Amino acid sequence: MKVIITDEQRFNVVIKWLNRKFGSLTPINKVENSSSEKFDITYYVEYNKNIIFYYINEKIKGKDYKGYLHISNKVWDILRTSFYMEHDEIQEVLRVWTNETYNIKNVKRPYIYQTPQYVLDKVEL
Repeated sequence: MKVIITDEQRFNVVIKWLNRKFGSLTPINKVENSSSEKFDITYYVEYNKNIIFYYINEKIKGKDYKGYLHISNKVWDILRTSFYMEHDEIQEVLRVWTNETYNIKNVKRPYIYQTPQYVLDKVEL
């Protein structure tokens, strides 16, 4: 039997899945320094310190990256392969989910990232 679901139904299923899997992340706020810039960043991490996503809260100096959401490639790949979502659909569902679940407003554009080990080492619960 073939089951047909609408885009809206799939969108709602994805939101529910994200909430069930990643709905209770711990936010950790840090001011990060690079060689020429500082950023106020909130990391959203699992109990085992895995960073699921991070959000740049405000520009402190340098280029304005405020509103950028960086999501782990693990989550992005699941949305792409298991839920058959396109790039723009993933961005939209992540905007809605982070707004509804974590009250993050004004996300410019969700991006995929690979978490470097030095970032994980800096994040402490």
